[in-house]
Amino acid sequence: MSDTRQHVHELIDRQPSFQLTAVAGLLEAMLDPVTWAVANAPQDDEPVTDEDVRRFREGQAWFAHRAAEAFRWRKSSPNAASSLKTSPYRRKAPSNSAVPDLLAR
Repeated sequence: MSDTRQHVHELIDRQPSFQLTAVAGLLEAMLDPVTWAVANAPQDDEPVTDEDVRRFREGQAWFAHRAAEAFRWRKSSPNAASSLKTSPYRRKAPSNSAVPDLLAR
């Protein structure tokens, strides 16, 4: 085993168990080709147009309306809401960091 590999193993062995999840996540992200490609992609230098801002705001309004509909639907049908939690079609909501900051100009 190379000296660097051995050193990494020693560092991992010295980590407290509660930090191993973070270390594992970092190593997995480093090995995932898509994560690597996104992290090393050139920065988008295309200017944000007024059309981009308008479409972004329309999208926000559309999602806000859909969320309000879903909330009313869940309140009126509690059993349906619980079945959503176990649906194989349920998607994980994107984090806020995935939303581009188009409005900061």
